[in-house]
Amino acid sequence: MDLKAALEFLEKYDSFKKTGTYKNDHNFNLDRIKIFLKMWGVDFSKLKFIHVAGSKGKGYVTNLTADYLVASGLAVGVFTSPHLLSICERIRIGDEFISERDLINYVADIERLVEEDQVVKDLRLSYFEYTWVIALKAFVDRECEYVVVEVGLGGRFDTTNIIDSDIAVLTFLELEHTHVLGNSLREIAGEKIEIRRRGRPFVVGKQSLEGRGVVEDLIGGEADFRPVWKEDRNEFDELGLVFDTASDEDNAFTVFVVLNVLLGEVKMELFKKVLSEFSLPGRFDVREYAGTKIVCDVAHTPASIDNFVRAFVSKFGSEENAVLLSLMQDKKAKEIIEILSGHFRKIYVTQSDFNRGLDPVVMSDIAKDIGLEVEVVDLSGDALERIVGEHEKLAVLGGFTLVEAFLVWLDQKKRP
Repeated sequence: MDLKAALEFLEKYDSFKKTGTYKNDHNFNLDRIKIFLKMWGVDFSKLKFIHVAGSKGKGYVTNLTADYLVASGLAVGVFTSPHLLSICERIRIGDEFISERDLINYVADIERLVEEDQVVKDLRLSYFEYTWVIALKAFVDRECEYVVVEVGLGGRFDTTNIIDSDIAVLTFLELEHTHVLGNSLREIAGEKIEIRRRGRPFVVGKQSLEGRGVVEDLIGGEADFRPVWKEDRNEFDELGLVFDTASDEDNAFTVFVVLNVLLGEVKMELFKKVLSEFSLPGRFDVREYAGTKIVCDVAHTPASIDNFVRAFVSKFGSEENAVLLSLMQDKKAKEIIEILSGHFRKIYVTQSDFNRGLDPVVMSDIAKDIGLEVEVVDLSGDALERIVGEHEKLAVLGGFTLVEAFLVWLDQKKRP
C-alpha cells in the first residue's frame, strides 16, 4: 500500500466535511470505537490525557500545552483536526508528525482487519474515527506519557470522548454548528462540558459574559471547576509577552493555568521560550509573495473574524486592504461581512467547499447592499495570482478549506 491507496481507503468512509452530518443523538454511543480498539489490540488505559473542547482556541490551547510538555522532556502525543496540507498533521508525537510510512502501515493493518472480520466491518467507522484510532495506536506504540487531544466537534458524542481525561479544558464558547449542537449557547455548552470527568480538574478559559454565566450555572458548584477568571494572573502578566491577537493572550493564559494544575508549577523561562517559538499554520499566518503581505486565518465566525480584523489592522493598518473570503452555509455571512467592511477596500468571495459552502453570489449581494466593492472569483491559479498581484496586503479568511487551497497554491508557486 502507498499513501494514495491509504488515503483512498480512509476517504471512502463518511466524514463531516463530506456529508455535513454528525452523530449527535441520545441513541448514539461510542462503544463502536472501544470495540474496534479492543479487536485491534490497542490498550490506551495507561496514557494520561488532556482533553480540549470549545468553539474557538482549542487548537491553540492543544498545541501550546503539548509544546510545553515536549520542551519539559516528556513523551507527548497530540491529536488535532482538521489538517491543512497533510493528514499526517493530525497526529504528532513530540515535535514530529506521524510519518507517511507509519500512517500507511496502520491503514494497511486496518484494511486487513476490516476485510477479515465481519464484526469489524459492520462497525463502519468514519474517516475521523479511523484517524482517531490510528492516533491512539501510535501513541501507545511510541509509549507516550501525556496525550493532548482536541475534540473534533461538540463533546458528549465526539469520537475522542472515549478517554478518561486527567484534565479537561473548555475554551471560548459561541454559537456554532447549531444544526447539530443546539440553537443556544446553553445547549452548546451542555454538549461540550461532557468531556469532563467528575473528581478531575476542569479548566475553563475566558468566556463572554453570557458564556461565563452559562458555564457557572451548569457546573459552578463542582469542586474541580477551575475558571481562569478566578485564577491569579500576576505571574503570567509579569512575563511581558506580546501576542498577535487578544484571543492568543487569553488562550495562552488558559494553557498557563492548565500546566499549573497538571504539573504543580510552570517554569517561567521555559514557558516564555516555548511561547516565543510558537506558531500555528493557518492562524494569523503571515506569508509574503511577489511583494504582497498575505495573512491566512481559519477564522470563520463573527467573534473570530472580529478578533482577526483587530489584529490585522493593528499590524498593517486599514488602508488599501483586500480580503479573500469563503464561508459555510451555516455561518452568519451578513454579520461577518459587516465586520470586514470598515477595514477592507475590496472583498473577493469564493466557494472552497462545494458540499457545505455558501454560494458566493449570496455573499456578493450582501457586500453590494453594504456598499462594498466585491468580486466573485474561483480558486484557479490564474485567479489567485491576479488577486495577490493587485494588492499590497491581502487577508485570506473563512475556514480550513479555503486556507488549505490557498496554501497549496502558494507552496506550488514558491517551489523552484
